[in-house]
Amino acid sequence: MLWESIPLERNRMAFVELKGVSKRLRPPRILTEEEFGALLNQLVHPYRCMVLLAGCTGLRVSEDMGLRWGGINFESLVIEIREGYLEARSRS
Repeated sequence: MLWESIPLERNRMAFVELKGVSKRLRPPRILTEEEFGALLNQLVHPYRCMVLLAGCTGLRVSEDMGLRWGGINFESLVIEIREGYLEARSRS
């Protein structure tokens, strides 16, 4: 599909299910528009901006925190995710 040698259709990887990979104990809770607005009203800058960006684009937290101004092309309205943020934690 990438090289247009076969017709563009649904990604075949969408049909792959890996059992036991997720560490989630329950499905994620999706906020309504009203709940998302109420959450934003409780936050201050820069956290409000980060949550708004993640909520509107679907970025992961690490991608949101790793975003740099150089990764945003305002002329073509494109955000390029070049790196993520990872906090190193020491093990005690």
